[in-house]
Amino acid sequence: MTKFEVKPPVIFWVVASILTLWNIMGITAYLMDMMTSKDAIASMDEMTQHFASKQSLWSLSAYAIAVWAGMAGAISLLIRRKFALTAYIISFIGVMVQQYWIWFVADGQKYMVGANIIMPILVVGFAIFSIWFARQSADKGYLK
Repeated sequence: MTKFEVKPPVIFWVVASILTLWNIMGITAYLMDMMTSKDAIASMDEMTQHFASKQSLWSLSAYAIAVWAGMAGAISLLIRRKFALTAYIISFIGVMVQQYWIWFVADGQKYMVGANIIMPILVVGFAIFSIWFARQSADKGYLK
């Protein structure tokens, strides 16, 4: 077993833990979305019903890729592997395909106003930050 030459600072572990928690929330949201029955969706607000009715295989696949690749990136950070960067790039691609679906296919601009815009901004922001953090961590020698 090879030893890492550079010991990451505490902030690395704090950020890696926050990214892991963020991705756990993403997987939880994904699983809840996949397990929600049509009857349950029918009792939800108009926006939720709208997006559920517009779902397609490719948009759900992008969602799955975004959350599962993001989790692979987070785990890779925690075990200090350079694969984190690759996983986060794959996740980012899934996020961007999903955002394309929300805004241009499912007419998200009708619903993504006010407080509803916060989550898409956070998702894209975390995806970009994750790539940057993994790249910085690899460049500093924290990842092998």
